[in-house]
Amino acid sequence: MLKRHGCSRVENLNNDVVELILERLPVESLLKLKYVCKTWNSTIESQFFKERQWIRRRQSRGEDVLFVSIVDYPPPHLSYDEAGKSTIQFGSSVFRTVKFPFLSDAVCISNCDGLLCFTDDVEPNVVINPATGWHTNFPHSRFQPLRLDMLNKGLSNVPYPKLGFGKDKLRGGTYKAVWLYNSTDFGKDDVTTCEVFDFGSSTNAWRYVLPASPYRMLRYREPLYFDGSLYWLSECEETKVLSFNLHTETFEVISQTPFLQKSAPALSLLDNCLCISVEIEPNLLILSLSGNKTWDLIPTSTIIPLAILDKDKLLLRGDGAMNNVRVVVIHDLRTKSFEVLYKPTSCGSCVCYFQSLFTV
Repeated sequence: MLKRHGCSRVENLNNDVVELILERLPVESLLKLKYVCKTWNSTIESQFFKERQWIRRRQSRGEDVLFVSIVDYPPPHLSYDEAGKSTIQFGSSVFRTVKFPFLSDAVCISNCDGLLCFTDDVEPNVVINPATGWHTNFPHSRFQPLRLDMLNKGLSNVPYPKLGFGKDKLRGGTYKAVWLYNSTDFGKDDVTTCEVFDFGSSTNAWRYVLPASPYRMLRYREPLYFDGSLYWLSECEETKVLSFNLHTETFEVISQTPFLQKSAPALSLLDNCLCISVEIEPNLLILSLSGNKTWDLIPTSTIIPLAILDKDKLLLRGDGAMNNVRVVVIHDLRTKSFEVLYKPTSCGSCVCYFQSLFTV
């Protein structure tokens, strides 16, 4: 229809009306509509439109869930687009299995604005927009070569800290990647070491932030991005929740929980609330740190909350070291029942996010 009548007919539409229609469309459709005419391309590529479309998508539907395969590769006769691809619809959310055409040790679950980070000690680190396919490399941090050297020497139990990724909301939406790790694990004297990569800087290099956290971090627990800050759990006997403000680049203890390490605490983001889940036999208890909500579950195994689906269902993932996801489960809060949604055949990570048009 649009092609038959030509670009002039399209451009005669009221621009405000066009933008209101476009911002309600999924990213996949917008990528095609960019080529209808120059006006639409300019609109869709503008930062103002990207932000409006992002807000609209968050208001109108549930989160999308990706299972990202990080070590499994397709047979020679299949492309990455064809191999292992599956889509499951549940309510207003979609669950997808995705493989990306580059090597990676891990995917960072601390995503922001629909952007994901992949890290690898040998290959370059990558930030990618899964919805558009846009991606760019960024350099290794200073600790990554140290870790690779330890692995090459055959040392056992070499730790792999989890990367944090988020946005400095007060500085024009500048994105930052953050490594926070226990210093003695890598031959340093301080309690912890913090490295930051600023995607808005012209130096294209990591830098140290001082002072770093005064408490050691729990191994194998991912940091979480929420509202301009990254959050970690401490290795103290009674777990502390620490925040790192991405604008001021300072640490602060926001909560000292009454739970011991043996309760296997984990952070999650549910219903736009920062939450902590802990195992208190026989239940898994989920407490909101930024609201008044509490969920009490009876788990079938060690699980971590991923998302709330349609207000009465929780999406849960099995907790495996080094991002090995065991199973993805839906828990009905009304019936107290569990249903296996997805059982992966390869190593990978589950990531909840909203699709966007953003780049760093």
